Amino acid sequence: MLHSTTQPWESVTVEEPVWETTKIHAARVRQTAEHGRALVEDLRYTLALSQRLLQASGALLKRSRDQDVLPSLETETAGKLGRPALKTAES
Repeated sequence: MLHSTTQPWESVTVEEPVWETTKIHAARVRQTAEHGRALVEDLRYTLALSQRLLQASGALLKRSRDQDVLPSLETETAGKLGRPALKTAES
């Protein structure tokens, strides 16, 4: 009886050896991991920028209110954007 000369991890029908396939797969895994790390870094940067923008907007709004540049929130939003006008003691 003839025994096959191929090893269990080798395939006769596959053109490239298993080690080559493994090498390609490992390279893809590394590339995916690097891409994931870059995305996380981008998200952290975006979050930091968003937090700075929120702080700056809050400071600007406070300064505008302190200088009476903006009307109060009640008079500004009354009757706008589908919101009902706020009831005051006069109305």
